[in-house]
Amino acid sequence: MKKIFFIIGLCSLTGITYSQELRDANNSLKGFISKDGSVQDKNNTTIGYFKNDGSVQDIHNKKLGYVLGREFLDVNHQSVGYLQKDGIVEDAQHTALGRIDPTGTGSVKDSHNQTIGNISKVEPSWAAAYFFYFKF
Repeated sequence: MKKIFFIIGLCSLTGITYSQELRDANNSLKGFISKDGSVQDKNNTTIGYFKNDGSVQDIHNKKLGYVLGREFLDVNHQSVGYLQKDGIVEDAQHTALGRIDPTGTGSVKDSHNQTIGNISKVEPSWAAAYFFYFKF
């Protein structure tokens, strides 16, 4: 019996370890980004995708833009912004829009240093795309 509880506990912790959460400024759950790039809302309904080719798509497979490394492009491949190594998120003219914790866990701040969200184990470029560029 102890073995069963140990396994259940271990599986529960594994699920927590791999969850990639997106939260608003009040720490209310907004959704998840899975390691395969699918984006879910707080009810686990898939609302979009980060694809291997860099494209960002909504649930209807409509392209919203692209994430290529630390650069964000619109559907016409025009630059709309950048993510700097220190987590600063910029528009195409290099004006700061905000900041993403570069570790992928921590706060998301706007250009006035106000917390607009929190991330947990989320790829920083995907978090920047979610909060600043693409609306799923």
